[in-house]
Amino acid sequence: RVQIGDDVQEFEGDIDITSTEEFIFEFDYDEGSSGQTVTLTEEYLDQLLVEAGTGVGDITVSLTWDSWDDVDLHMTTPDGSHIYYGNKSGGGGILDHDANAGSERTITPIENIYFAAPQNGSYSIYLKEFNDRTEEGPTNYLLRVTIGGETQVFTGTIDTTGTEIPILDFDYSGSIGMGQTSYTGHTYSYISSQMSWSDARTFAASLGGHLVTISDEAEQMFIQQSFPETYGWIGLVGYGSDYAWETGEPVSYTNICASQPNNYASNSAYGFLYTGQQWAFTENTDVEYHYGFYIEWDYVVEGAVDGILSESTLDSILNSVNAGSGDITVSMLWDSEDDLDLHIFTPDGSEIYYGNRQAGGGILDVDANTSTTMMDNPVENIYFPDPVNGEYWVYVNDYDDRSDGPTNFIVRITVGGESQTFSGTIETSGTTIEVGGFQYTGGTDMPNLDDVLNSLEAGTGEITISMMWDNTDDLDLHVITPDGSHLYYGNRSAQGGELDIDANTASNMMDNPVENIFFETPEAGTYRVYIKNYSDRSDGSSANYVVRVTVGGESQTFTGTIDGSGTEIDIITFEYGGAGTSGVTPDGTDDAELDAILDSVGALSGDITISLFWNTEDDLDLHVSTPAGSEIYYGNRDADGGHLDIDANTSSNMMDNPVENIYFESPASGTYTVWIKDYSDRSDGVTSYTVRVTVGDQSQTYTGTIDGSTSRVDIVSFNYG
Repeated sequence: RVQIGDDVQEFEGDIDITSTEEFIFEFDYDEGSSGQTVTLTEEYLDQLLVEAGTGVGDITVSLTWDSWDDVDLHMTTPDGSHIYYGNKSGGGGILDHDANAGSERTITPIENIYFAAPQNGSYSIYLKEFNDRTEEGPTNYLLRVTIGGETQVFTGTIDTTGTEIPILDFDYSGSIGMGQTSYTGHTYSYISSQMSWSDARTFAASLGGHLVTISDEAEQMFIQQSFPETYGWIGLVGYGSDYAWETGEPVSYTNICASQPNNYASNSAYGFLYTGQQWAFTENTDVEYHYGFYIEWDYVVEGAVDGILSESTLDSILNSVNAGSGDITVSMLWDSEDDLDLHIFTPDGSEIYYGNRQAGGGILDVDANTSTTMMDNPVENIYFPDPVNGEYWVYVNDYDDRSDGPTNFIVRITVGGESQTFSGTIETSGTTIEVGGFQYTGGTDMPNLDDVLNSLEAGTGEITISMMWDNTDDLDLHVITPDGSHLYYGNRSAQGGELDIDANTASNMMDNPVENIFFETPEAGTYRVYIKNYSDRSDGSSANYVVRVTVGGESQTFTGTIDGSGTEIDIITFEYGGAGTSGVTPDGTDDAELDAILDSVGALSGDITISLFWNTEDDLDLHVSTPAGSEIYYGNRDADGGHLDIDANTSSNMMDNPVENIYFESPASGTYTVWIKDYSDRSDGVTSYTVRVTVGDQSQTYTGTIDGSTSRVDIVSFNYG
């Protein structure tokens, strides 16, 4: 019997067999103020979601509609999973409410899918009318998609069983990963998301795992160290005084809080880690104070960081080797026999690494897995006792890949007491990975060379060569001029050049020491620049230096370290073409002529191209060392992305215009060093050479002479990237 107002209708019939449906009656009611019309709004949807206790995540898709129809929400995920009524969890998503399915009927239906930790990639959302029970007209729906706090609302109508309506395709890139960590053949992760114990179990299963089971004290300690100061569900269920893991594993170890589980009246309670990560129990849906959960996979997930690579392990090893620390400290730990190297670029352009252990105020004091310092748990450490303000960049390089498969690493960057840890994998000798850069503002500003020179009224000319350094050592700037004159503290004027600033002599100590040599009207020819540590007054620390060479308004800057009285470092040898020329130019050969020679022999080029030209029958050889430490030359023509493609004046390849050429199409970041050797001196007298270094679209040319078999001339070192 159906009564509508004063009208009564009665229906009779027979029904048999479970789940059989018999349609009785459908009607519209609109009797004035006593009737209710449902308006689909976000407020109405929120009310239904709150009443149902639905889950939320960084991606949440919620649906409501206004009839008894069975409308279904469908989603596909980046890993190909299909979430819907027939597969309620997959790809990290959970369908936790499915209305009007089977014999269920409600006039306030909702469906809800949420992702606590979404994967990056492409998602697709659509609706399907599974069962159209409303014979009079279509069903109205409202669907809301929330992604990272931003929402989109879609409304429309759907009608007829089997109808599908596409809603939204989108790409998600907000994943910060789950921090998967492996230990003894298993993988673990902590998810900081609010959901019931049952939903957490479903979520873990959607990713191929389960809520964590803890079998001994060592595993308990591993979880505490890997996920410190966290709370959340574990896979333990308590039945009175009995306990069981949801996987069926036996409970062979417990860490249950003394007052548990007796403070809950329920016969069935669900386990979570609480204060001090002791085990406690609460009800399945108690999510107000119990946030997060732990997932375990019974295998090593690809890309998971080895659990040995924890900060506590890193600290223990650093302490055991007395590693230094400063206001900036960068430390690395890895899990193989590979020789990994830390590289740091400092605000003054210096690079700190195994080949330059002190620079820019930083010190590399621990360098593991070299040929002489193998470690079970290898670490490297660079620290800055008094850092200068500016931008720092950190890289990891696999100098020597000795292991099968990738190497896992963690790098911790500590700045002013605040730490950030990065993890990743690296494989293959020569591979370089950028960890990240940061701006430091807690120290002193690095003195500006121009500011210091201007304050001293230093001279300038067509050629100006200036040096600045950072300690009390007495460094000296030396220039050899085209006529062979030697310009330095003992000969302050020669061939038009003048040394006008000479710091840190016994009578002229400076806070920001500089030296300066300038030529107002220089003579054409070859100039050689080098520096010398005249008096090393600092105990155990190198002097960081900057040398700037300006020719015709164009400058090139060289940085490095020098240590020990009497030490000399060649900076640059260049050819000056006379008044009106610009920059460092080759002697009598312009770029067009050099290009024509290279083109004639089919030489290739890349983002870094280094070419050598000379004018005799000598067999000169071009050598380049890469950031990974490899050497490219006639005996090793391909390394670290570089290729020697032209090798002239060998016994079988004599040339009228001999050249050698090395190029890098996709160079790794780091320091490159260029030098030449006279492999076989077949000529009488010296051989003149030109070396051109092109980085991007900028070229620098170096000229000089070389004589005698096995003679070597260093050309330049430069940083790329």
